[in-house]
Amino acid sequence: MDEPFYFANLYKGAGACQWSAQQIATNALTSLNILKAAFPGLIIGDTEPMSGNGQAPDWLQRYAAWMDTFQAVTGSKLAFFHSDTILTIPTWMSDIVSVRTQTSELGILLGIIYDGFPSDSSDAQWTSRVTLP
Repeated sequence: MDEPFYFANLYKGAGACQWSAQQIATNALTSLNILKAAFPGLIIGDTEPMSGNGQAPDWLQRYAAWMDTFQAVTGSKLAFFHSDTILTIPTWMSDIVSVRTQTSELGILLGIIYDGFPSDSSDAQWTSRVTLP
């Protein structure tokens, strides 16, 4: 899934629905059941932006509640949780560490997406920004 929780809960822009984790998981379940019928071995994970993209100071607690609620509603935990890393947020690295702690406790695999900066003018510049210390 591509950022269902962020856009249905954390996002505060135009058209924001501000749904609860329960509402999001219940809504997703309808589509996921259709997909599972067609693809019985379907693996379901989620990709979300880190730091709640600046939308909510309690983003980590909300993501944790989302992961728990998804499992309670669907009957299975997320197979993976991918961090759509926003490198312009100064706390991006510590945010990933925090999410890693949460996903480890729940037995959910963590992946990291590095987008770089819009101003990156070459592959070398992008690579230099995403290399972990």
